[in-house]
Amino acid sequence: MPTKVKELMTKDPVIVPASTTLQEAGRKMKSLECGVLPVGSWDKPEGIITDRDIVIRAVADGVDVTSAEVRDYMTSEVYYCQEDDTLENAAQ
Repeated sequence: MPTKVKELMTKDPVIVPASTTLQEAGRKMKSLECGVLPVGSWDKPEGIITDRDIVIRAVADGVDVTSAEVRDYMTSEVYYCQEDDTLENAAQ
């Protein structure tokens, strides 16, 4: 029987609003021991922000992470799947 997404996914992930500062997002990642956060809300995904986005797109260019917002550094093209999808279907 094929493995389904729900068997491996994180249930109830922390989602941050696009208005979150990069510093707040980084602190949230640190507290959760993760390197990625979904952006938006449960009913409206807007993007994804990674620790790499913060470092490469902002910190390396000298951006003030205490005021810069996630919306300006996140990846906004979001692909998603359903929890009952197989891993093979999700990968496609």
